[in-house]
Amino acid sequence: MIEISKIIKKSIHLLLGLLTVVGILGIGLGFTEKIQAADTFVPKKILVNVGSDETNVGISFETPLGVTDAKVVVSLNETLTSPVEFLAKSTVVSGTTASGPNVVYLAWGAYVTELTPDTTYYYKVGNDNGWSSTLSFTTLKTSGDATMLFFGDVQGGYAAFPNVLDKAVAQYPEASLFMLAGDINDSEARLYDEITLFDDYAKTYLNNNIWAAAIGNHDAYNGGHVFSNYFYGPNNGIDSGSGVRNYYFEFNDAIIFNLDTEAGFASYDPSYVKQSNLLRTVMNETTKKYKIVLMHRSTYPMNYNEANVRALSSVFEELEIDLVISGHDHVYNRTTMLEGNKVEVNNGVTYVVGGSSGTKFYNADTVPRPWENIVYDDNFPVFSAIRFSNGNLLFSAHSIVDNRVSRIDNFTISKFDVNLTKSEGIDLKGSLYARNNDTITYTVDTLDGYLFDYVKVNGKIIELVDNQFTVENITKQTTIEISATEINKPIALELDIVGNLITGNTLQASYVYYDPSENNEGESIISWYVDGLKVYEGKDFLIDKAYAGKKIEVRVTAVSTAETGFERITITEDSVMLFGDLNGDFVVTKDDAIMILQAINGRFELTEQQKLLVGIVDKPTLADVRTILALIGGN
Repeated sequence: MIEISKIIKKSIHLLLGLLTVVGILGIGLGFTEKIQAADTFVPKKILVNVGSDETNVGISFETPLGVTDAKVVVSLNETLTSPVEFLAKSTVVSGTTASGPNVVYLAWGAYVTELTPDTTYYYKVGNDNGWSSTLSFTTLKTSGDATMLFFGDVQGGYAAFPNVLDKAVAQYPEASLFMLAGDINDSEARLYDEITLFDDYAKTYLNNNIWAAAIGNHDAYNGGHVFSNYFYGPNNGIDSGSGVRNYYFEFNDAIIFNLDTEAGFASYDPSYVKQSNLLRTVMNETTKKYKIVLMHRSTYPMNYNEANVRALSSVFEELEIDLVISGHDHVYNRTTMLEGNKVEVNNGVTYVVGGSSGTKFYNADTVPRPWENIVYDDNFPVFSAIRFSNGNLLFSAHSIVDNRVSRIDNFTISKFDVNLTKSEGIDLKGSLYARNNDTITYTVDTLDGYLFDYVKVNGKIIELVDNQFTVENITKQTTIEISATEINKPIALELDIVGNLITGNTLQASYVYYDPSENNEGESIISWYVDGLKVYEGKDFLIDKAYAGKKIEVRVTAVSTAETGFERITITEDSVMLFGDLNGDFVVTKDDAIMILQAINGRFELTEQQKLLVGIVDKPTLADVRTILALIGGN
């Protein structure tokens, strides 16, 4: 017999819990809100979201407000034996509905970590009061051939979208990542309803595949909480205060940055300054071959035309982004741009507007735009595939007409490994891959215990400026070599040449002796070179007239009382100047004496360098003229 008293107690307990939540939320949400009925605790709207790399994912789901705890249980087998559990965190979210009052619910999310790439996992979400069915996902691949599918705006076309998914997966059954350009929603008044419809129609794909989605303008109503707590991406973006709306992740040969274009419209990132700075950090530090940006609004669209979004092109070019994929326009469009000019693929940043993957279509502007290139303006759904194969990025776009798939565009982006070698002790930042004739700037940091030696490009030493060097017109034949020396023997640190580079002056080698074994300095060897020839040995070096116009090099081999250490080399940046040669023609003549006379008479002012060339301390005098005349006589 059913115990009525237990049912009554449980009902009272649930009712009190819901009333407590209403009391807490009532002020903020208003009395027009309604609480979702707690008739079941079985989670719904379960979605597998991309993680920061191939070893983790984010899993999100929804429950009524009465649920106090939930988790994700993950296993390598369908029976969920030997599982690993991950506690989920909840957020109270209010979503608008067609009937007017908001639905208030708990959005849950957990980051599932320490996974093995390219591996199938089984999972369920919930707690002992209600579990989902057992579902599965396969983690992304770190290398080898791989495919991701890209879809434009769904925006209300929920019943049609599953057919697009079916056709895309049939065409590319190996696809392991699904990306959306945003605008899942259509109506501000039905945010919750529309996410529910999207989930209901595409549930099988959402539960069992990995997804990433840019937030669109129709998704960003009321702070975008319904969207951003559903698409629970990695928490590595800038702090938006409205859930995960911008982030980045790795997949195979690519680093992909999900940029929130809505943040620039009266939101948390005006002019996209914060996201641009994070984008710089991410792209400058990545070791991935291809750099991709996913976003909603388009930089080079055929329908919309937003200057603040197009301004992002300068950042994309600066960072040598390979591919920008976006939506918003509902017209498929592809172009490659560099400095405001249309160029061929591989010569700039390639932009793809994904068109519509639902049922809402716009028309391309009838007035030609400077960037107009490949345009598909027929009112049929479009999906695209991005494949990594043999080190190349292969892009194909397809339309679905009369339930048949037709390819409407394709292109290939190719990059090669830069022929770069570096020794131990060097931390290098900069792309390890290039397209033909690329220009790449590298940053070099020397680790503790090492001393930087040199950078050579095609065998020629290149100077570092603020720890950076730039290589232009890179080809497969370009060689870059970066060297550092481990300091395990005596060495002359901070080696410098002290003194004025004027004939007749004496130069000195200045250095700091260092020995990791702490032995005292012995007879270190100091050698002076001109034009690669050794001309003197010793600490002090008198500059002969024969060295005028040439650079001076000093080499110091540190010697301790126990062993001979490293040889260090430095060379003067400037060439030796000839004493008395004020006009710089490498000979002392009466013209130099006349310059001093003119300076004495106030018709000419000597520079500080010219004063050094005659030994003038303050103002020129006739004695200085006689010095020049004596030099001429000496000739």
